Amino acid sequence: MRRALACLALVAVGCDSPKREASAAPASAPAVTTSAPAPSKPVEPSLPNLVVDAPGVTIGGDPHHARNPEATKKLRDAVAKLPVSGKSVPVVALRAAKTGDVTALLAALFAAGATDVPVRTQNRDRRDVTFPVTPARRAGKLADCTVVATMLKDRTAASWTIKGGVALKYPKGMAGPDLTMTYDGVSKQVKACPSSSAFVVSGDESVEWGLTFDLFDKVKTTEPALPITTWIVPAETPVAGRAVKLEQ
Repeated sequence: MRRALACLALVAVGCDSPKREASAAPASAPAVTTSAPAPSKPVEPSLPNLVVDAPGVTIGGDPHHARNPEATKKLRDAVAKLPVSGKSVPVVALRAAKTGDVTALLAALFAAGATDVPVRTQNRDRRDVTFPVTPARRAGKLADCTVVATMLKDRTAASWTIKGGVALKYPKGMAGPDLTMTYDGVSKQVKACPSSSAFVVSGDESVEWGLTFDLFDKVKTTEPALPITTWIVPAETPVAGRAVKLEQ
């Protein structure tokens, strides 16, 4: 009897116990916010290799020649398509290249907006040297006493001032012009023009670029250093003793 009453008590308790609350609804997942991807920077087109050797100018392996006005125009048109505006554009010029081809490429690059052109060439000791060429427009108006040095067709050298006048001429040496005598004459002219820090270097279009480059190398590297900071190569070969017109 007691056992039955106990069971009834348990049943009663079970009946009076609160019902189990319904389980809460699952919480909604937090909203996921995704930021828009940052716009990618446009990839600038790369410059092709620009090389000048004995046959002519090569742009990314594509040969060009600049030995006549029609070919020079085609070269300018090809360079105008390159992404050179506002940039420093390196060029490799072999010693055997013709000076006319190098100057034609430089003129085309500057016409297309290049800020400067470092021209890499081997010197007489077969060491790579860079010739930093500046467009005449960046140099501004040059003093009349600014010195010009050029390689003549017969492989001798001459120097004078851009306003024109008597040109000093220098004889041949063992391999081209006598660079020691050339430097002696040029240095005197440069020192006589303290108002200019520019120097104009050129050569007959048929002369090997290596000889024209030697003028720069001799003036640039001989100690004590001359007060020259701007190096200009004119688009047209100047005539010794005559006024030199530079593209602006």
